[in-house]
Amino acid sequence: MPEKNRNIYSRLLMDSSFVAYAQGETKNSVYWNGWIASHKEEKEQIDEALLVARTMQFRSQKSSSFLLNQKWDTLKHKLQDMDQLKLKRYLKVWKYAASILILISLGLGSLFLVQTKRLNDFNQMASNEMVIKTSTGAPSHLLLPDGTEVWINSSSTLKYPSVFSENQRDVQLEGEAFFHVTKNHVPFVVHAPKCNVKVYGTQFNVDAYSDQERSIVALKEGSISISGENIKEHFLKPGMIAEIDNSSNVQINKVTKVDDYADWMDGKQSFKGRPLKEITDRLGRKFGVRFVYKDPKAAQYTYNLSFSTESLKEILELLEFTAPLHFERETDDHNQINVISK
Repeated sequence: MPEKNRNIYSRLLMDSSFVAYAQGETKNSVYWNGWIASHKEEKEQIDEALLVARTMQFRSQKSSSFLLNQKWDTLKHKLQDMDQLKLKRYLKVWKYAASILILISLGLGSLFLVQTKRLNDFNQMASNEMVIKTSTGAPSHLLLPDGTEVWINSSSTLKYPSVFSENQRDVQLEGEAFFHVTKNHVPFVVHAPKCNVKVYGTQFNVDAYSDQERSIVALKEGSISISGENIKEHFLKPGMIAEIDNSSNVQINKVTKVDDYADWMDGKQSFKGRPLKEITDRLGRKFGVRFVYKDPKAAQYTYNLSFSTESLKEILELLEFTAPLHFERETDDHNQINVISK
């Protein structure tokens, strides 16, 4: 724990307990909440340290804690070897510098963090856009600047500012993500291809891949509204889902198991009366393959299906067993699977 009024900025960033607290762990939250409250005169340095620690937290659900600790120890030693002036400059460059590409290899996939906008004025932090892209089969978890937790499904993209403004918390999603939004008087808005989701503090899942025919918003806790350019505002209560198609038609239903719409966070997938095309789209993102329908009618076969640890081969065999179709790998392209009606 840091000593009072002594190099607060650098000592916090070298304190693994503080970094864990900034990244959402609750083990020492009582201590740190009290400590921060008693050091109001150091608010600026504490806020900067919190931002840096949170920005560092991009970890896969399948990541190795050993590798993460190793990366942190390397940074920690660099900090310890610097004098305070160099340290301040290092952290400012690390935090604000434009056009940064960080590639972190984590478990089965890679998570790309791309900082895309050049800044002539480093003080314009709120205009600095962060872009998170998850690779095939590699869901990831991160903490946004306001403390909101986001679990991002594979083959998805999330964009957000490095610092939210005082009156706006907007993010852009293409793909699927589950949000646990920190309560705040400032609304939190998710901009997706077919709709916008507005919340103040809640838990919900947004399934909004741009290449699929419909988007689904499922509300677990709290209240949200959805709207869009051609969509009037609709309000959802817990246990409700909203389906939005390509024509901006909205259908709202009450479901018995809203958790099923976010079971991908636990490595599962559930489908109830869903068309085969939707299932193969999911399989494609999970296993890094693409499906080509030789008979378009086969795409409309409907299934009640769930899977978790099964291999792609096992899932396809199950689909073949329950419908008159066959899956065949393309000879010249191993990543293409043809769907053929029998």
